[in-house]
Amino acid sequence: MIREKVLNMYMMRCSRAEYCTGTIEKSLNRLVAKGELQRSDAESIIDVLQKQGFLDDSRFAAAYVRDKNRIDGWGRVKIAYKLKSMALPDTIIERAIEEEFDNDVGAKRLAILLENKYRSLKNNESSSQKRAKCIRYALSRGFEYEMACKLFDSVIMTNFASNKDEI
Repeated sequence: MIREKVLNMYMMRCSRAEYCTGTIEKSLNRLVAKGELQRSDAESIIDVLQKQGFLDDSRFAAAYVRDKNRIDGWGRVKIAYKLKSMALPDTIIERAIEEEFDNDVGAKRLAILLENKYRSLKNNESSSQKRAKCIRYALSRGFEYEMACKLFDSVIMTNFASNKDEI
């Protein structure tokens, strides 16, 4: 009886939003720790959710990467780190990131972020301070160091070339 109730609850939850297996396992483990559910029931609930298509780590990873890239402006590194913390397999993470970040999508997003960050900096700062702040900002958003340096030099030099003293 309790198993069916919990299964229906998780079916409803998974039908409203994407979840990874690790998140559902943690949630079910809390119920097991409280004594409200047996360990074997928790494992069978996860199996049923996966078999019926309510729980799919590949689908979750693709949706997570898409949302974090497009909505939050995160780069590959930060997204991969967060997905690894959710105990997703590396192959699923790599596949989801490659699908989203093809055709220099990350470079275009980073160029926009760097321009906006550069414009927000004070004019009385030295060029090396501005460069360091922009690159630190790019790294905090999860972009690779080499890409951040390369794009900063090319984007800022082309878009702000009229004020070379400022750069």
